[in-house]
Amino acid sequence: MNDIFKEALYTDIIKINPVSQTKNPKIKIQRARLSLNDFNIILKLINDHSHWLNHAMKLALVTGQRVSDISKLKWEDIHDGKLWVIQQKTETKIAIPLDIEIVSMRLNDTLEKINHETDFVITKDKKQITVTRISNEFAKFRDKAKLAWEGSPPTFHEIRSLSARLYTEKNGSEFTRKLLGHKSAEMTAKYQDDRNNSWIEI
Repeated sequence: MNDIFKEALYTDIIKINPVSQTKNPKIKIQRARLSLNDFNIILKLINDHSHWLNHAMKLALVTGQRVSDISKLKWEDIHDGKLWVIQQKTETKIAIPLDIEIVSMRLNDTLEKINHETDFVITKDKKQITVTRISNEFAKFRDKAKLAWEGSPPTFHEIRSLSARLYTEKNGSEFTRKLLGHKSAEMTAKYQDDRNNSWIEI
């Protein structure tokens, strides 16, 4: 409509473009939450404990990290009994203990089941798996599960939300905030001058 009225305005058919004076509608995208049961159903459909998506999903759940951080994990990031993550989105530095556990899933056990022959943790044919591929492969198995969703189907990112809910229930909101790299106003003030040198140890 805006294009039509603009054309009419340029050709002097009208004096005012009524569309230009209206607000763009706000579109609220409601993404469905992923439950632990949904997670397990999708995981079971993969039906291969050595499949890279199986590893990626478990790592996302037990660490609470974003898909971009799961994709770029390297074996060299694991030392001194911890997984050292520099979050790609925020550059927040988090040191996650290898004995961290949620729903009987321990980080160390998950890592031990992954092939160590490459630099990156999540690989296929010794090549790093991209964020897009992780997301698309998850969506494929999610759709294959034929689960009913209220709103848009959950993406791989919803595993992070599920992780947050599970850890909050088990360890409290402060523990979860640190694990996810969410900084309170106090934490922001504390680290803002030394952001690149301070690690949040879980």
